[in-house]
Amino acid sequence: MQNALIEATDEYMNKMLDSKNNNKRTSKGTISLIIDAAKERNGIPANVKVSFETVRSRAAIKIKKSGEVQNGQHHISKHGHQSPMNEIEPYLVGLIQQLAKMRVPISVSEGLMLANSLIAGTETMAKVNNWRETNCIPFQINKKPELGKSYWKGFMKRNAQLVTAKKGVKFESKRADWCTYQSFLSMYKEVYKEMVAGGVARQNPSKQWYSKEGLVVEEQEAFGLASEYELIRPDRLLFVDEVGSNTSQTKDGNVGGEKFLCIAGGRPQIRASTKDAHFTVLGFTAANGQPIMCAIIFAAKALEDEWVLGLDPFAAWEGEDENIHGNSGKGKRYPQGPVCDVEGKQLPTYCCVSENGSITAELLVGMLKHMDDSGIFPRNNGPPPFLILDGHGSRFDILFLEYINNPVHNWTVCIGVPYGTSYWQVGDSSEQNGCFKMNITKAKRKLLTLKADHRQELTINKVDIVGLVNTAWDNSFANIATNKKAIYERGWYPLNYNVLLHPEIQLTQPQQNINAPTETATLPPDELNLQTGFAGTIVGRINEFCKREDVRNGIDREAQARKRKETADSHIEGHKKRITAGLLASAQTFALGPNILAATLERKRISDIVISTKETKRQQEFNTLRGKVLTLKEQNKTKEQMSVPELKLMVRWYKRSGDLPVPQTRQALITRFDDTNHRGDQQPPFPLHAPPIAVVVVTAPPPVAIPSPSTTATADPPFRDEV
Repeated sequence: MQNALIEATDEYMNKMLDSKNNNKRTSKGTISLIIDAAKERNGIPANVKVSFETVRSRAAIKIKKSGEVQNGQHHISKHGHQSPMNEIEPYLVGLIQQLAKMRVPISVSEGLMLANSLIAGTETMAKVNNWRETNCIPFQINKKPELGKSYWKGFMKRNAQLVTAKKGVKFESKRADWCTYQSFLSMYKEVYKEMVAGGVARQNPSKQWYSKEGLVVEEQEAFGLASEYELIRPDRLLFVDEVGSNTSQTKDGNVGGEKFLCIAGGRPQIRASTKDAHFTVLGFTAANGQPIMCAIIFAAKALEDEWVLGLDPFAAWEGEDENIHGNSGKGKRYPQGPVCDVEGKQLPTYCCVSENGSITAELLVGMLKHMDDSGIFPRNNGPPPFLILDGHGSRFDILFLEYINNPVHNWTVCIGVPYGTSYWQVGDSSEQNGCFKMNITKAKRKLLTLKADHRQELTINKVDIVGLVNTAWDNSFANIATNKKAIYERGWYPLNYNVLLHPEIQLTQPQQNINAPTETATLPPDELNLQTGFAGTIVGRINEFCKREDVRNGIDREAQARKRKETADSHIEGHKKRITAGLLASAQTFALGPNILAATLERKRISDIVISTKETKRQQEFNTLRGKVLTLKEQNKTKEQMSVPELKLMVRWYKRSGDLPVPQTRQALITRFDDTNHRGDQQPPFPLHAPPIAVVVVTAPPPVAIPSPSTTATADPPFRDEV
């Protein structure tokens, strides 16, 4: 039956095309004869019905597709009356794609303007208008020479596989400078080498193709690019990133574009908590997809015990009043944070605080120490853990660098390309970051609904945070399948350079042939308007971009990369600049090893010397001024008896921060002296370099003072107005 349908469709399509080319109608009954013949050839009984409409619609679809883009190239249908603009469209497509590559795309209206500008004042424009005179009814009525919306709609339809229209996204200039093919290639090469040196990967003699599961396969079954590197200890390769959140629901969006029902003409209004309490969640994940540890940073000056325990007043109390342990854990009265099972060891959530709820070097060290103290990464049984981080400033703090480079508990830590974390960082993926935000939004909404049902205050407090995180954890950071997806799509397991295949990164590849669509053009470019009007502006913009790219990615690209590396190396070795992710990436160095620690310590030593010199100079200047003032005071001179230099001396002594400069004339000096001599003597200068403020990091073990059920909210509390 299926074969008969295919044969009938193909034969009817050919009949329709022949009739169209000859400007004739298909003979009546043709489709019936074709179906009967196909049924007979395939041994189908005559009483079996084949729908005429099925054959007719399938043939129409095939004819439609025959005039669209095929195999990634602009294909012009040979059927019907063809507009002269079809010869221009390959150039138009090429210009649009080139502008997209430059990250200066044009809007839809500008695209139509460009199409009109390309033919303005050329013979092609006359041909187009002559064709429209015969084939375009709107043109016959209004005689408007410019191409309109109907043409643009057809252009987008004919080139749907090459050009599309979407909402624009902002792409900051620094990100554009860093998110290039060469930057990511350099990152992969250097980090993969560090993995081999760190013992979590090995380098094979030749390149191999890998599947998503990390198995060696043939090229046609592979995911990503061929690689000579193979990850052998995915359990020791870790990823983490910060996800900021808040108890306030004012900035929560809808989950997956969900819609709510409401009265016709109205808006669905959802109750929301506005109590503001910022917190940050970090989910440490291994390359095998296993969650390793959850960390929560509360925005506060000190950690409260009740925040670590959490409180779910709607969970029933189990057992005796003293049964605290039996009522602690997910889904219970004291939910606490997520607990991760790593090699049979239970790793509880690490809770800590910072004043604004963001990560610091002290907190990051505390998290690594929490894992080390648990014994999940024994250094005498396997390589040290390998951690990939973004370029946040806390990663270059001396405290953090000293901890990870300590032989007793060493970590191998690498950073990635700055300003490009959305491409390579696992924690920035929709599978982790996006899913967590969606699930915690749903958890907050559900919690507020429960509080409303039980007539509790409609606020979300810090004591609710660990329970919310626990709820959202399972469908985000604890989902092993989606974790694996985020990891292999970013080229970390298998080690397959996969980000290099991202369409946006491919556009920045050196000698990328972005103008391939113009190769199918049949019209010479000198018959187009490429010098004046909007088209001239666009072509000039593209030419300038290509010149800059030729300089950066031309034949001397490797020499320029070497020069940038040498400059960055000199800054690091000469301690001329602060260590940052950008400086290290320019030096093609991504590992935060002993050399980076040494460079940071040396820069601090030099900085301390400079500060100490300034402090000493300031102290000497104060002592000199004080000595002169004491000598002058011993003479008991009045202001009238003082000379101008002596008045200046006294005015300087009483001068304070914010005062105007010392006057130069005698009368002005006397006036200033009268206005300021009541202030008293200057105080010795305070040290410019204050000692660092100690930060106390509080971890997550359950506190001793746990409230009893009698002092805890019950599942059926009294009305708010009765309290």
